Amino acid sequence: MYSRYANEQHVLNSPNKRSFVYTILLAFIENESTHNLSKHIQNALAALPKRQKEIIYLRFFQNLDREHIAQVMDITPQTVSNILQIAFKGIRKNWKNAYLAFFLLHFLFN
Repeated sequence: MYSRYANEQHVLNSPNKRSFVYTILLAFIENESTHNLSKHIQNALAALPKRQKEIIYLRFFQNLDREHIAQVMDITPQTVSNILQIAFKGIRKNWKNAYLAFFLLHFLFN
């Protein structure tokens, strides 16, 4: 019995086993962080008025530029920029890490 226990302890304490467990823990932490970030982004977007949501959707999820968004919504490109700025301001007010979220959002979908 003692030799079996000693053998199990040896396996658990081997460098490969520790590396494997460490890798699993890092993957779990990364998954949780991504999930939390996603929830924060969803909550921040949900708090926006409909028009701001539409422009953010077109810009970041459909990857349209300012001019194309203006054509789709029948507004000027400057109005698109203004609405985006107002949306970002509202998000910053409700969530301190909005810049990080939109930076990540932009690179996740491009």
